[in-house]
Amino acid sequence: MRIKENSLLSRVLTATLPWIIYTLQRMVRLTIQKKYLNAEPFERIRQSKEPYILAVWHCCVLWAPFFHRNHGIKAMISPSRDGEIIARVVESSGNQCVRGSSGKNGARALKTLIGLLKDGHPACIVPDGPLGPAFQAKAGIVALGRSTKVAIIPFHYEGTRQWVANHAWDKHRIPAPFCKLYMSYGDPIYLDPGENQDLTLSIERIQSAMMENMYRCQKAAGMEPGRDT
Repeated sequence: MRIKENSLLSRVLTATLPWIIYTLQRMVRLTIQKKYLNAEPFERIRQSKEPYILAVWHCCVLWAPFFHRNHGIKAMISPSRDGEIIARVVESSGNQCVRGSSGKNGARALKTLIGLLKDGHPACIVPDGPLGPAFQAKAGIVALGRSTKVAIIPFHYEGTRQWVANHAWDKHRIPAPFCKLYMSYGDPIYLDPGENQDLTLSIERIQSAMMENMYRCQKAAGMEPGRDT
């Protein structure tokens, strides 16, 4: 059943779902065992208080901000109803949102994120959002990386027990209670605007790094790389 965007039910869900999701996240957090993969480069950048761009596939968009609570990350989130739910979950985790997507207010949101990064704030972008195709990077993250020269860091998680929304376009991952959760970081990627590199090649470079990071995470979690994609 498709819910109309401005209906009473839509407004009720928008108001209540973020609170329900964040409460469940806090409860599940108490039961899971977290394992970090290649987190050292990310931590060095964060501890030195350098800005960075966290690159997250849409399948991890609800939980990635929760696993980076109170990092002061500025996340680019779609202005849609679903985006509003995600934005409230992001803000519940002590991070902030810039509203925009590849289809609406995207240029303005990118300009805002560029300014925030240049002011020293970390950012988060979903390269395959807001509507896919899943696991296919778009040009926005390249524009962000080239304009600011800051590190792009892929992030992905997989649980040894988890629910996967197989009927959703993004194959969203929801960690199950008492699972072992693997969180993997890719090596920092720097895009030099002076290189004048072909846009397609830059997208492919980020795409390859993000998929490699996801496969490493899946392998550590005991699953076949490429599963649920």
